[in-house]
Amino acid sequence: MTHFAVLIAGPDPEAQLDLHGPDSEDPKWDWHDFGGRWPNHLILTDGTTAGSATRGQLDIEYMREVGRSTYALLVDGDWMAPGEVGWFGTGTDTGVTREAHQERAWAVIEALPPETPLAVYDLHAA
Repeated sequence: MTHFAVLIAGPDPEAQLDLHGPDSEDPKWDWHDFGGRWPNHLILTDGTTAGSATRGQLDIEYMREVGRSTYALLVDGDWMAPGEVGWFGTGTDTGVTREAHQERAWAVIEALPPETPLAVYDLHAA
């Protein structure tokens, strides 16, 4: 089984996930759980951790410094990832390095309004 973390930005994370779920034309996952293997993945400015928060509560600088990120980012239904996850850790890449993807993802996250809700989900590759 291959699981990966996705950071979802914006309202109604379940509805955003459905756009890329088992019944979609290009499914990214076949099972999901809020937090799952990453229940307190977000590091907040007050030093605590959480599975969900607003962008304004997120300690972006520290998360970047310690390399805390997710494989994919989902913002208002738009999926961003460095490739496609396959079974047993296999996958395909899109020609974008994981590092380049993370830099792009952090830039998107930093540009979000501070009140934007964020949540980390555990997904199982489809």
